[in-house]
Amino acid sequence: MNKIRQIHFQHRVIACIHGVYWIVLLIASSVYGAATPVREGQIAATVVVSETFFDGWENLHPAHHHFRDTPWVETAINEWRDHLGLLGEGEIAVERLGPDAIAKSADVAIEAGHTVLVLACPMTDPSGAERLRNADADPESFLLTVGDQRIRITGLTPKGVLNGVYEVLEQLGFRWYMPGEFGRVIPPGTTFEIAAQDELHNPSFNVRSRLIGAADPWLFRMRCSAYHWPVGHGIRPFFGRNRRRYLETNPEWFALVNGERRHTQMCLSHPEVLDYVVAHLRETLPDLEPNPHGVRTVGMTPNDGGNFCQCDGCRALDPPANAMLQTPRPSMTDRYIWFINQVLERVGDESPDLRIGFLPYAAVMEPPVKVTPDPRIYALIAEIHVCRIHGPGNPHCPESNYLTWLMREWGKLLPVVHNSGYYFNLACPGFPFMMMHRMRDEIPLLHQLGSHGITRGIGNAYWATHGPSSYLAAKLNWNVDTDVDALLDEFFHAFYGPAADPMRDYTMLIDRALYTADQHSGSSWDLIHIYDESVREAARAALQRAEEQVDALEDGSRYALRVDVAAKGWAYFEAFARMLENRRQHDFVAAMAALEETREIGRQLAEDYEYPMLRTQPGSVSYRRFLDLFFGADTEAGYERVTGENRLLAGLSPEWEFLMEPQGIGERIGLQDPANIGGNWGKIDTRHTWSNHGLRYYYGEAWYRQRLHVPAPPPDRRVMLWFSGVDRGARVWLNGHLLGTSPGTEFDIDAHGGVTRPFEFDATDLIRPGTENTVTVRTIRDISNELGTGGLRDTAMFYMSPEQSE
Repeated sequence: MNKIRQIHFQHRVIACIHGVYWIVLLIASSVYGAATPVREGQIAATVVVSETFFDGWENLHPAHHHFRDTPWVETAINEWRDHLGLLGEGEIAVERLGPDAIAKSADVAIEAGHTVLVLACPMTDPSGAERLRNADADPESFLLTVGDQRIRITGLTPKGVLNGVYEVLEQLGFRWYMPGEFGRVIPPGTTFEIAAQDELHNPSFNVRSRLIGAADPWLFRMRCSAYHWPVGHGIRPFFGRNRRRYLETNPEWFALVNGERRHTQMCLSHPEVLDYVVAHLRETLPDLEPNPHGVRTVGMTPNDGGNFCQCDGCRALDPPANAMLQTPRPSMTDRYIWFINQVLERVGDESPDLRIGFLPYAAVMEPPVKVTPDPRIYALIAEIHVCRIHGPGNPHCPESNYLTWLMREWGKLLPVVHNSGYYFNLACPGFPFMMMHRMRDEIPLLHQLGSHGITRGIGNAYWATHGPSSYLAAKLNWNVDTDVDALLDEFFHAFYGPAADPMRDYTMLIDRALYTADQHSGSSWDLIHIYDESVREAARAALQRAEEQVDALEDGSRYALRVDVAAKGWAYFEAFARMLENRRQHDFVAAMAALEETREIGRQLAEDYEYPMLRTQPGSVSYRRFLDLFFGADTEAGYERVTGENRLLAGLSPEWEFLMEPQGIGERIGLQDPANIGGNWGKIDTRHTWSNHGLRYYYGEAWYRQRLHVPAPPPDRRVMLWFSGVDRGARVWLNGHLLGTSPGTEFDIDAHGGVTRPFEFDATDLIRPGTENTVTVRTIRDISNELGTGGLRDTAMFYMSPEQSE
């Protein structure tokens, strides 16, 4: 407990009157003019609660029953008690009394000149509730009135009341910039004021992000929604492992891909699929509770991934070829909207409150062309194929305007459209990625475009490396008119104290580097270019100044701890950058050491603090999974090939001759033959993505060629040609002789390639030792593995192995 601040609360009372519909909490010692100050003294030790209070809210509007069975009011009481307890010393107990005893205590407190907090529902404050209804207020809105020795919070639902408690706590000076004690700021001093006011607080969006996993208190404090409009991947009941079970019994229900039935997607044109989905929906509808807007919701959308049905019936549902952004494949939207329309036609009349959610994402991101969607469909747009570095309107990224186009076009077709994009750098292990520039432009624009909500996960942020991005996003989700500059100024001073100025320099340096970057690739491929040596030098200098500012503080200082976390977050990136730079020079020993350093700093950030500073959820969103999948596996593979009994023989340059060949005739005209030296080949650097070479939207074949001198190996050594990865497939020749094709990526099948999967070939019999050799690679990119990637990735080398070739 903080023993410096000792606050006097003489009569802290929670009261419930008339069937448990309102609460009174004494919070201050007197009222002076327009503000309510709290004077110094000793905090009281007891909170008194009505014995029957927690049975309340039974008479909620039917559409608000979602809020009835959740402990929002109990949370409000606990949050109020716990936060005021931080201003004094000792624990605050909770006692339960009957309504009459509580009412009497409240009257005595007011007569004595103290101020009480009243939490009211529609029954106890009908005029306040009417104001909320007349304003068409969101179910989680609230009315805050301060005056006459009372602070009154009126909500249409208990969640609205809880949001009001957080507003009052914020006006008293509390902040929650990040989760846990690490992110909480307790107001300094011993006198606190709250201004007289009569304000209706209504969120800008009906849905504000979402609660990820366990309901973390930070998400409550940010007033995130208690609900969202679900979509998900898949069509009920064909979810998860169920698909494989149904595939065994009814293979004809599933996608026909290259002549085989696969569990990846459904055959939507098969009439039995529609019959089965409708029957299942009718069976489960009675169990669906209406959301706070009075409608029952269920999602229907493709499974994540590709391999859509190629049967004649399904293809007949598609529009003429209209390739979409970041993929050469035609849109699948029309067939799915057609299917959902059929479901609603069958079930909609008997269930007028039914709404079906659709996720415009990947192959179904663009609006339908031939089919008009039923207005009972709602959409949550997840713009996975749009640059994640820049926000709409950024002059350095025209592609970012695609989100604006998507929102407008879907908004012309459907009455309810949400955005469900990304508040983090997808597929990145969590390196510094400040997004303030995106938040301040994108969120108000989404509101202007009519988005009903922003269903994005902000509770799984990389707290060590994303700065105040998530906090800013949450604040703008609630109020798009938030003064961003004032909020950031307050953040730096309250969160970093004496290190505010250098930490502002560091944070805004990263934010500005991302804003002005003319790089747009996914994952972390571009970060070492965006954060070039000039940025790295400035970041180190700012963090050093910040550390100097907090060095003199007492051990355990929150300011020092926060600076330490940010500095470690930057060190995490610097170790990663050394790994990439070393392996691109074929120094895999140094690269492996840097990888282990990256992993260790990541582990410290994830495990050594009160709250994980890097995302640690198991499965597909763990920082460690992204690090190992995209960068660790191939670094380890390269290390194994130059250590032990293996040795580097010759490293290929990252600079290749390069030729785009969209017609697929390269082998027929002999591009693999080293004798053909013409053909207007250009240059490409595999340290950069295709996107950085102006090939972001190119899908098709491309050829790489490099001539290099390879030393003669000892006679007992096998010579291998190794590549760190390719997007999506590669066929490799050495001196005009075919070595082979990268595994799992034949040119005539629809399969994901090895963008992060190393591959190699035995070159022993084809190498020309001690002289010039020509390596030629034909690559194909016909799907989107990641934004902007394509062709050969990163590095390649000849290495020697002691094993004899067979």
